[in-house]
Amino acid sequence: MKPTVARKLHNSKRRIARRLDKTKLGDCSRPMFSARNIRYEIGDRCRGIAHGGLGAIHLLVRQLGLIDAIDERLHLLKIHLPFHESDHVLNFAYNALCDGTCLQDMELRRNDEVFLDALGARRSPDPTTAGDFCRRFGAADVQALQDIFDDVRIRVWAGQPDAFFAQATIDMDGTLVATTGECKRGMDIAYDGTWGYHPLVLSLANTHEVLRIVNRSGNRPSHEGAAAQVDRALAVCFRGGFRRVRLRGDTDFSQTEHLDRYTVRTEPRRRPDRVKEQVVLARLFDNQRLQSEEVAEFDYRPAACQNSYRMVVVRKNISVEKGEQALFDQIVYFFYLTNDWGPEANEIVFEANDRCDQENLLAQLRGGVRALTAPVDNLVSNWAYMVMTGLAWNLKAWWALTLPEEPGRWQAKYRAEKLWLLRIEFKTFVNAFVRQACQVVRTGRQLVYRLLAWNPQQPIFFRLLSVLRC
Repeated sequence: MKPTVARKLHNSKRRIARRLDKTKLGDCSRPMFSARNIRYEIGDRCRGIAHGGLGAIHLLVRQLGLIDAIDERLHLLKIHLPFHESDHVLNFAYNALCDGTCLQDMELRRNDEVFLDALGARRSPDPTTAGDFCRRFGAADVQALQDIFDDVRIRVWAGQPDAFFAQATIDMDGTLVATTGECKRGMDIAYDGTWGYHPLVLSLANTHEVLRIVNRSGNRPSHEGAAAQVDRALAVCFRGGFRRVRLRGDTDFSQTEHLDRYTVRTEPRRRPDRVKEQVVLARLFDNQRLQSEEVAEFDYRPAACQNSYRMVVVRKNISVEKGEQALFDQIVYFFYLTNDWGPEANEIVFEANDRCDQENLLAQLRGGVRALTAPVDNLVSNWAYMVMTGLAWNLKAWWALTLPEEPGRWQAKYRAEKLWLLRIEFKTFVNAFVRQACQVVRTGRQLVYRLLAWNPQQPIFFRLLSVLRC
């Protein structure tokens, strides 16, 4: 980071700290929000953009070689008049990064002159053209696009420390994508009566990256097609340098015909009151309390397997109550099938329970990135939409992984910042690093993004820029 940039960041932080100092409140005789006589004008010389962090995202995309890789290996357009395949793919991801929630929000970007200049573009695809691009995909093309993303993620992994490659953990699950459309080909009714699609999502728990998305009809079981996608994910992880891979899925993914193939500084806060529990007791609702649980294990060979596996069983003793009165005891069993013979049985259970974190990732893809929606007219085109929009989530992960961890006094701090970035919600990432008011200035051969406001995450922002500009 340049000394001048560091000094300006320090001064900005000092000024805001002075404003927030609780010992110097100033005149409290009137409300804080006291602005008046406000008027608006249109600037002639100064031109600004609300999502100034997008320039850094685009630098990251360029450094990773994603643009060239897409244009070299994805061929869907007979002529480029004027857009290339990479323009379309990035248009979906950038729409999500700029608070776009649907295809129609692309119209806002293509009518924003400063937005176009900030990316060096004369124009960007409109929503109709973007939808048509989705319909050009075949199943093989969507797989090819995800293969391109895999090659890029391997480049990102290459810059990680050796401990990063000890073990990869791949989570898999299906999730329902509902639609109210009447004419979307491939839609069907799911087990719970939802009409729509049932995509399969494979993710890397280490970095929260999405490894694979496969769209399926709404009536298909969760495990359908999982084995083929697991093979692809395993190949990527081993090619990327991971020495060991753990696969995690619920009961629906224990496909026994495939098992033999895979060898292998403040005081703590006081706990808050349980308000929900108090309401349940007061209104005499049925309530379930865990009284005890035991763990056991035994060897088990499924009918379709030649090898024996480790079956870990958890028995939970649950008391069903109404108010303060116990009604009866209920015994529930949970089974965990694994080929990992090393850890203790309870460690296997805790490790498996960590898979629940994938539900948070699915929620981010659905409500944050808005990738798990079905805005186009058929199964494959909606699949392409999910993959291209989901790229925005992976760009967040690659942003975090590209941050350097220089050895020295700040190494622990930098590592903590990287882990924080990997775990934050998509909206938090956008607010901290993308939604930054900037003045866009073209000087000579440079395109200058001049930040107009300070936020606490800008030191991290400029650390990444120092890497991208090298």
